[in-house]
Parts: sequence; structure tokens; C-alpha cells
Amino acid sequence: MRKTIACFIVIALFLWGCAPQTTIHDPNGAPIASTLLAPYNGPKARIAVAKFQVKAAKIPRDIGNGISDMLATALVNTNRFIVLERDILNEVIKEQNLGASGRLNPSSAPGIGYIEGAELLVTGAITEYEPNRFTFGGIALGILTGAASVIVHEKNNRAPLGAFLYTDAVVGADIRVLDTRTSRVVLAATIKADAKDFGGGIIGVVGGGKSTVPLGFGGFQHTGIKLAIRALIDKAVAYIAQNTPRNFYHYTNVVTPLPTLIPVHAIPYGGALLKLFPPKTEYVFKTFPQWQAFASQYFKNPGSILVNDAFFRNNDIVAAFPKSKKPNTDLEIEKAVDHGAFIVVSLNERIVPPPKLEKGQKLPLSYLLAGIPKKGKPVYFSRKVYGK
Repeated sequence: MRKTIACFIVIALFLWGCAPQTTIHDPNGAPIASTLLAPYNGPKARIAVAKFQVKAAKIPRDIGNGISDMLATALVNTNRFIVLERDILNEVIKEQNLGASGRLNPSSAPGIGYIEGAELLVTGAITEYEPNRFTFGGIALGILTGAASVIVHEKNNRAPLGAFLYTDAVVGADIRVLDTRTSRVVLAATIKADAKDFGGGIIGVVGGGKSTVPLGFGGFQHTGIKLAIRALIDKAVAYIAQNTPRNFYHYTNVVTPLPTLIPVHAIPYGGALLKLFPPKTEYVFKTFPQWQAFASQYFKNPGSILVNDAFFRNNDIVAAFPKSKKPNTDLEIEKAVDHGAFIVVSLNERIVPPPKLEKGQKLPLSYLLAGIPKKGKPVYFSRKVYGK
């Protein structure tokens, strides 16, 4: 009897300690080796993780989102990737737009133009999901442990009856890594992970003598599918990190340069009149032909504006127009700031009483022309409107 009990305990503990198993195959079905990652502190690759599609049966719809979130977190923890968040990008843009509106303290407002682009994009689909699959081994264990408990109970009718068994939890995914510049697939693999979920039941007895009463308890731990998903994530991260081409690992921790003011050159525009109101309120012209084409289309007398080809050798022209067509608006440039990767031009628009005009006199609609040093960077605008 003691040997039977010992055998029962050894088998149960052995199976309880079985680690999750994971396999990786390329698109042709050939196995791919993937080992644990060593500590790393070198250049990083920029990567984003798309939400995983759900193609397997029996799977909760939110599992795809959960797996992609877990994968993104695990990629960050490797210290090999700059992981870019895309799910809440619209919220980030709203916060930046709020900062650009002038309603936030400039020292704490988020700058525009700092959002980074990913060079790699991880996409995937959950193709297999089985949280509770009965197998021959699990059923055989149940029969073996059940028989052992019967033998023990025959020797001692106060010994509980019961059995241990297990099910296999299986999860599989197709994962691809794309080069965002070309949309080419850089990596592709099928990853499958499984883990055992142990359960069973015990019928105990309480009381004494002839008044014994059965007491039942048991069930599965429901941890197998969690272990399988974790094993899949770990192997997916190791596979991506080990097989991403080395040329993508080229980002280091670069300190963002401090914003600096840049000079603004006022341009006299004479008495030019608009014949058409431009569809936008702000423009940047980098060449003289660009400016000429625009001025001839929207101004009645573009020749009176003192801008020539020589000015564009070192400067770009900023043109700003009021958001309203009413002729009682003054515009001015408050400042232009070089943020390193881009330039922000802050505009002030002030509503003023319209001037008194003589009979037949036409008032030109207020607009603004100014030059900023040519730096080959994108230019963004921040506008404050007063007196509404």
C-alpha cells in the first residue's frame, strides 16, 4: 500500500512540474531554434506591434489584444527595441494639439513633431487556441491515480477516493515582422506553445464509526492556458530579437536639443490686395517660383510685394492669413523656435475695430509675410486669437 501511495505521489508531482513546451517553425514548416536572450545594452530598433487577429475557434475576442499588449511589453523589457505605441496615438495627438493651441503653459506643453516612426511592424494572428484538451496521457494518469486510491481505500475505508488527471492547453500564432518602408516581410514564423493544466477530485469522509459522510472537492487549476500564452510570448520575443537584421539596430539614446529662438525677417508687402482668399491660413514657400505661382493666383497686384529670388538663397517665406475674411484683423509673428527636428512659428491674431474709410476706398485684407532662416526642417504653426 505504501509503495502504491508513493508511486501515486511521485507521478503527480513529476507531471505537476512539467514546464510549458514551445516550438517555432518557418513558413515552410522547418523548425527554428530560439534560445533565451542574454542581457543587452546596445543600439535599438524601432518597432510597433499591431493588434493580433483572432482566427481560432473557442477563443475570447479580447485575447488577440491581450497577446499583442503582452508582446509589446516583453519587447520593451529586452532592452533591444524602442517600442512605439499606436493604439492611443489619437490621444497623444490631441494632447499635442492642445499644447499648440496656447492654452497650456509653454514650459510643460508637449511639442509637435516628436512622434517617432517605426521601421518594423509586428503583425500576427492567433490560429490555435485550446484551453482544455484531454489527451491519452492525462486520462491514463486519472485511471492510474484513481485505481491507486481504490486500492488504498480497500485497505482503509477512511482513506479518501480520488484521482488526478491533466489536460493540455495549446495556443498557436502566425507572426510576421514587416519593414514599414517597403512593406516587405522581414521575418515570418509559426509558434505553438502548450502547457498542462492539472485537476481531478477527492472524495473524503468526515465523522466516525458508522456515521461517515462523503465530502467532495476538486477541479482544474485553469493555469495551463496562461502558461502556454506566456511561453508563446517568450519564444516570439526571442525569435524576433535574434533574427531581426542587424541594420535595424541603429538607434542610440540621443539627447533632444534644447529649443532655440531663430531670427525672423520682416518683409514689406506694400499695398497688395487679395483677389482670392487662400484655402489655408498658413503657408511656407521654399523657392521663388513657388511664391510667384501662389502670388499670381491670389493677389491682385503681386508685383508690389518686395520679394525677389535672392531672398530665397538663405530664407523661407512664411505667409499667414486671418481665419476670418473680415477686414479688422491684425497678424504678427510672436516668435520662431527651432526644436531640433522641426520649427514652430507662433502667430498672434488680434481682432481690432475696422478703420474708417473714405467713400470708394478699398481696404486690403490683413495678412503677414516674413522670412525665417532656411534649415530644411518642417515648419508648424501655433496661433493665438485675441478679442473674439
